[in-house]
Amino acid sequence: MNISKENLTFHNIKRFLTAYKRKFQIWLFSTKIVTKLFKDNDSIKEFLDAPKHIKEQFIWRLEQMKQSKQGQICLAKGECVCGCSVPDLQLANDACEHNCYPEMMDEKKWNTFKIQNHFQVDLVRQIIYKYIV
Repeated sequence: MNISKENLTFHNIKRFLTAYKRKFQIWLFSTKIVTKLFKDNDSIKEFLDAPKHIKEQFIWRLEQMKQSKQGQICLAKGECVCGCSVPDLQLANDACEHNCYPEMMDEKKWNTFKIQNHFQVDLVRQIIYKYIV
């Protein structure tokens, strides 16, 4: 995003910091060294790692983008229409301006959403499993 007086708002700063905090958390625990260090200490891992529902929504948001025309363009360019970096933007709380995905949900809403829409997210393989009820 090109920073200007118009878009240098508290909301955009908060959005940026939230997304990069989550990006750091996901990256940190994807490295094998850190995983080995904290494998027996769940309290530190829980404190430093991104919550499961955030990681799942990140994977799901990227999958939703692959299914929309505008989302495919953004993924290919590595940048959203608004100028924000993709996939970093998908870690922020806001909904997509082009309706690729809704705003980030809390854990309870997310689990209900998955049940209502009949899918599960595999964090290890980073894929979505759809099922029929």
